[in-house]
Order: sequence, then C-alpha cells, then structure tokens
Amino acid sequence: MKVVRRIFTAAALVLMASCSGYVDPENTNENENGGPDSESGPVVSSGYLQQMVAMQFTSVGCVNCPTLASSIKNIQKNMPGIIIPVAFHMNYDISDPMTLSENALFYEKVDYVNDGTKGLPMFALNFRKGSAHIVSEYAKIQSEIAYQAEKYPADCGVAIETGYNSATRSVSVKARFKSDVANPYRYHIFLLEDGIEYMQMGVESGSYVHDNVLRRIVGSDARGTRLNSGSVLEAGKEYVVEKTLEISKDWKAENMRVLVAM
Repeated sequence: MKVVRRIFTAAALVLMASCSGYVDPENTNENENGGPDSESGPVVSSGYLQQMVAMQFTSVGCVNCPTLASSIKNIQKNMPGIIIPVAFHMNYDISDPMTLSENALFYEKVDYVNDGTKGLPMFALNFRKGSAHIVSEYAKIQSEIAYQAEKYPADCGVAIETGYNSATRSVSVKARFKSDVANPYRYHIFLLEDGIEYMQMGVESGSYVHDNVLRRIVGSDARGTRLNSGSVLEAGKEYVVEKTLEISKDWKAENMRVLVAM
C-alpha cells in the first residue's frame, strides 16, 4: 500500500490528510512520497492513497516511552509516508504539561482495543483491533501496518487546505470528504506540534524533544465527529467541513500541523 498525501503550507502551517486522501486529477504534484515500491510504503488502492493514524500514548514521567517514540521514527524512516503519528500525552507519576483532558478518552478507547491492558507506553493503529497488543516493538508495528493495509483497503478520501491568521493566531481548516461506498463516517481534526523541548524520564540527560504532540481537538468524542450528521454518505458525493482552530501563544505556529482523519 503506497501513500500519497496532499500537503499545503499556509503561513508555516503544514496540513496533512490521514486514513485516505483522494487524488485530484487536476493537481499533478500530489505524489510526494515516492513511487509504487511496496517495500518503501503503501500502494495505491482504488484511486485512494492511504495513511494510518499511529496513536502513541506517552508521558514525560514514563521511563520506557522513548522506546516507542524511537520505533515510530524508524517506521517513518523505513516506510515513509505510511503513518502519521499522534502523541497523546498522559499524566504518569508526574504531571505532564502536554496532556489534554480528552486524551484519557482516547486512552480508554485504545485500552478497550488492546483487551484492557493497562500502562504506558501504548500503541494503536486507527483504533482497530489487530493481530497483537503493541507496547513499543518495531516488528509488531510493522506487522500491524501490513495486516491493516491488506484487511482494510482505502475506499474513502480526504482533501484539505488551511489558512493562517497571525493576528488572531487562528488556522482555518477546510476538509473535503468522499467515499466510493455508501457508508456512515466519522472524522477527527487534530492540531499537532513538533519540536517541544522538555524533560523526559528514561533519557540519560533528562532533556528531550517531543514531536507529534496533540495540542487541540475538534470535538470531544474519541470516536470522532459524525460526518453528514451521521447519515450515510452518498457514494461519489463530496462533503465539506470547515473549522477554525485557535493557537495558544505558548505554541510555535511554525512547528504545527493539522491532521484530518476520516
């Protein structure tokens, strides 16, 4: 399975589509992640190009959490474009300044997927129960990617664009959704930040750079927001969602990305 993602840059904010991103035939610059070599990433399926949400549950107080972060980075290096990591920070022994109250809801969802196994780190792919419970192992993550790519071929897609207002520190998000099959869908819109320098247990120096940190969510339901008010999408019809996200003065806009997952 080969991934192609539509990437737009607007005032230093990079926008990313996940799970699927459909190809606009009028745009010839969308194949940004290489050719169809299945060894380096996912392949085209039904005109859609799939990316998977790599859910990384972590904490600055978790000694073993850097191991999962390292495995995810190696997957990105060796299988470019196939996953988009999201780091859900949790309070664990000590207070984590990057945690959100909503993260506990996502943890409970993944905890259910992983048969109630507790603790950190914890990894999940697209909320789906797969072939094995995963803590941080590279080989299991790689195997799960292959398993889901075969079992769940892409039949829907997302195209996205943003605009950034530096005066109000807000980013506008326009997401267009389409499916080849008549099904109901949910979506997530996440605001992520890279390059956050903060301490981390388990690192000898104590200093650490945190990437893919979830900063803001549209909606509060870990299952996602209902698309088309929960009604079945008409196959081949485009549906549009527009949202505005505020950026805290403590965050670096130039290090932020918007993730839309269908």
